[in-house]
Amino acid sequence: VTLTATTEFGCNETITRPAYIIVNRSPVAGITSSVDSICVNNSITFAGVILQPDTLALAWKWDFANGQTSISQNPPPQLYNQAGTFNVLLYVTNSVGCVDTVVHPVYIQPLPMTEAGINPDICLGQSIQLNATGAVTYQWSPAINLSCTNCANPVANPSVTTKYYVTGFTTFGCSLRDSVTVNVIQPSQVVAPKNDSLCIGERVQLIATGTEVYTWTPADGLSNPNIANPMASPTTTTTYTVTGSDIKGCFVTTDTVRISVFPYPSVQTSRDTTIQVGFFTQLHSTFSSDVQSILWSPNVGLSCTTCPNPVASPTVNTTYTITVKNRGGCSATDAVTIFVVCNDNNLFMPNTFSPNGDGMNDVLYPRGRGINVIRSLRIFNRWGQIVFEKKNFNANDPSAGWDGTFKGVKLSPDVYVYMMDLSCENNSIITRKGDITLIR
Repeated sequence: VTLTATTEFGCNETITRPAYIIVNRSPVAGITSSVDSICVNNSITFAGVILQPDTLALAWKWDFANGQTSISQNPPPQLYNQAGTFNVLLYVTNSVGCVDTVVHPVYIQPLPMTEAGINPDICLGQSIQLNATGAVTYQWSPAINLSCTNCANPVANPSVTTKYYVTGFTTFGCSLRDSVTVNVIQPSQVVAPKNDSLCIGERVQLIATGTEVYTWTPADGLSNPNIANPMASPTTTTTYTVTGSDIKGCFVTTDTVRISVFPYPSVQTSRDTTIQVGFFTQLHSTFSSDVQSILWSPNVGLSCTTCPNPVASPTVNTTYTITVKNRGGCSATDAVTIFVVCNDNNLFMPNTFSPNGDGMNDVLYPRGRGINVIRSLRIFNRWGQIVFEKKNFNANDPSAGWDGTFKGVKLSPDVYVYMMDLSCENNSIITRKGDITLIR
C-alpha cells in the first residue's frame, strides 16, 4: 500500500508499506418449495439450499409471510389460510456476518363460494330443482334420486328426507363443499279421541294426534277449533269432525268423535224418621225414568244397597244417602236420616208371675228388643230387703231370671219392687223400676 503526501507548495513524499487484507465471499443461497401455487387452507414445504460451496458456518432465518418464522434450514410445512401472493424471505448469514437474502413468491388460490341453497320441503312424490352457486363446476352426492351429479341444478325426487352434498370447484381446482337437506313430508293420518260422554254443563278435553295442523267442526262448544286439544262443552249430543294436515298441507285427513250429552237424573227419598233401636223401617225412593243404577250408603243396617226401597234397621242415628246414575254416568243424590231412640217401649217387664212349676210364667225376666245388656236387676220385698240380684246378662234369657225364691226358699205371694239398669244397642242407658206380684 503506497501513501503520497503533498504540501501546498507542491512538495511531496511517498511511503510504501506491505498490508494483508482478507476478503470473504457472501453465501449464495436459494429456496426450493413443494409447490409454488396452492389452494387456501393447504400447506407448502420449503427448504434452504446453498448454490455455491461455503466452508463457513451458516445461520438461517425464514419469514413465510403467514405470520410464521423459522431458523431451520428445512422448516416444517407452512399453512396458508388466505388467498393472495406472498413473498417468502430467507436470510442466510455466515460466521463473519456476510448475509444473502432470497425472495420466493408463492401464489395461494382462493376457494370457490359454493352455496347449495336453502333447505326445501316437498310432499312425498314431488320433485324439486336444487340450485348450486359460487363455483365453476360441481359434483353432487349421494347420487340417489338426482337427475345429474355433475351439474349445477339437478332435479331431486327423494322418497325420504335426504341430505345432499355439493362440492364446487374453481378453474384452478380449489374446492369447497356445502349441503342442502330436502325434507320429504310423509303421509299422516289424523286420529280423533274415542267417543265420550258428559253431563250437561260439564266439559271434556278432545285430544287429536297424528299430524301437525288441526281444525274442528262444528266450532260450537269448543274453546278453540284450531288446536289439537280444545275443551268441549256441548249442550247437546254432538259429533265433532277433526281435519288434520301437515304444516305444508300435503296430506289432509279427517276423523270424528261423538260426545254424548246426558241430563242429570232426579231422585227423592223418604222423610227423616225416628225408630226404636232393634226395630226397622222401610226406606222409599222415587227417581226419573233414565236411572239405571242405585246405590245406598252406608250399607250398615240395610237389607240391600242397590234396591229402591231397602229395609233399614240401624242401631244408632244414621243418615242414608241414595245415589242414582243414568246411562251417561250423571248422578243425583238425596238423603234421609233415621233417628234411633231407646226407651220404655224397648222393654217389657211382666208385673205378675206364678212360680208354681206348671211351666207357664214360672220365671220373671226382662224382655225386649234393641237391648245390649241388662246391667243390673234387683228385686226388693216390702221391707226393702234384696231378695234377688243379677248383673250383666242378656234380655229374653229365662235362665237369668228370678224363680221366686230367696236363698233357696220359696217366697210367699206378695208384691215386690224391682229396679233395673239396662244399656241399649245405641249405647243409651235406661233406668226402670216397678212392682211385681208373685202369685202361687
